[in-house]
Amino acid sequence: MSDETTPFTEWLDKFNGFVSDSYQKGLLFMPKITPRKVKKKIRWYKFTPQAIRRELARGLGDLYESALILSKKEELTITQRERWSRLSAYIAQTINVIINAYDEVAIEKAIHDLKEYVQKHVETP
Repeated sequence: MSDETTPFTEWLDKFNGFVSDSYQKGLLFMPKITPRKVKKKIRWYKFTPQAIRRELARGLGDLYESALILSKKEELTITQRERWSRLSAYIAQTINVIINAYDEVAIEKAIHDLKEYVQKHVETP
C-alpha cells in the first residue's frame, strides 16, 4: 500500500470524510433541551440513536465495500490485497459493534479503534 494509487487516496479521503462527519454530528447523543411544560411530559433529550447508528453503519458500509473491492484488485500485490482484506474485515467487525451495541461508549471506542487501525496499518505502510 505504499504506492500512491488513485483508489488508495480515494479510500483515505472517504475515511477522513466519514471521521469528520461523525464528529461534526456529535457522534451519538447530542442533548437538545426543550422548555419544560407542567401539563405534559416532555422528553428532555431528543435524540434518535437508531438513526445515528444507522447512518454510521451506512458510512462504514461504503468504506467496507471500497476496501473489499480494493482487496480483490489483481493490479495490487498480494501483501497489499491482504492489508485491504484485513481492513475490510476490521470495518465489518466495527459495523457489527455499532449495530449490536447500545452503549455510546462502546460505539465511540470501536470507531476510535478503527481510526487508530487505519492510521497504523493503512496510512503508514
